[in-house]
Amino acid sequence: MQFIHGRPQPYRLPAAVTSRARLVPVYPGKGLVALLLCSVLTACDSVGEPPNVRVLADGATGLSTSSGEIVLRVLRSPPEGAERSALMVGLHGYGMDEQQITTLVNIEPSTPHTYVAIRGFEALEPRGYAWFPVSNGAGGPAIDANTIIKANDRLFNGIDAITAWLKTDPERVYLVGFSQGATMTLSAAFLRPSDAAGFVGFAGSLPAFDVPIVSDVSAPVLIGHGTRDPSVRAEDTDLAVSRLIEVGRQVELNVYSVPHVVSAAGRRDIATWIDARERGQDMTASPPQPLSAVGSAVAKSQGSTEAFVDSVLRRAVTRGGVSGNPKGAITIYKFFDYNCPSCRVAHRELPNLLAAYPNVRLVAVDVPVFGDG
Repeated sequence: MQFIHGRPQPYRLPAAVTSRARLVPVYPGKGLVALLLCSVLTACDSVGEPPNVRVLADGATGLSTSSGEIVLRVLRSPPEGAERSALMVGLHGYGMDEQQITTLVNIEPSTPHTYVAIRGFEALEPRGYAWFPVSNGAGGPAIDANTIIKANDRLFNGIDAITAWLKTDPERVYLVGFSQGATMTLSAAFLRPSDAAGFVGFAGSLPAFDVPIVSDVSAPVLIGHGTRDPSVRAEDTDLAVSRLIEVGRQVELNVYSVPHVVSAAGRRDIATWIDARERGQDMTASPPQPLSAVGSAVAKSQGSTEAFVDSVLRRAVTRGGVSGNPKGAITIYKFFDYNCPSCRVAHRELPNLLAAYPNVRLVAVDVPVFGDG
């Protein structure tokens, strides 16, 4: 049964609870109340209270935990008739929310699974969320590692509540993070290797943690890096790989010629990787080759970044992707993907822009990130 986005299933008491209600003697005027009260108390004493689940105004689900409320959307419900399916947990990027996972990181392994996307814990202005706060330091963005540790604690408290609510297998949890969500995932692989069956981080980095890591678990980790990503350098990815290997993690690294996104090829690789872990297939024994060496070879073969971008823009013009004033003094290059819902929304606003500014030439540059369709 395919789950309807944003509409969680109502919570139902397990059969074990409803079967343990006891009958009590019926007294005039009070029998029914006593029967109901005893049934509820017996059920609660036997299996504990059910989690507090509520539907929010925007269609998301609020789930109460010991460390605060977790907001999430169930993207795929537990397969019908399946007991204890695997649980995939999607973690969005900085400034976005859980709905980013439905479009940017839409991953479908063949293994029966449940898929949820969780909303970040820090609300940003004017909109969006983050998993942990980021401040501006002298050398760029500054991150307090302690805030990531606290965010991980809250995340896994939430995952425990989700597995209890949706009845998924607590031993088969896969974290899939993008951007800052990838930083959360890689941090979890470093700090809490035994708390998930697999960790996937695309377009993210791993901060330095000054904490002792005591674990005999060789947690499997998949890292995705875009060679045209301006936010995550090759050196950052190399450092994440080396740190995880140093503490005994099994790391696989996939490289894509993309900017700060998860491409269609990346999504397929993630699904294949999770399926392999579900089958018990071993990870690649050899460590990944450092990206710094790979990046140098790519740069030599492709020339400078400026030359590459210039060639892309010129090809867009020759393909006829020009609207507005063909001789306009101002040229705006619109990068888009036909399969991107955000691009379609932005496209509807462009006629108003061109009407208001008749001196603008608009060039559409197609970037098939989500697929070639």
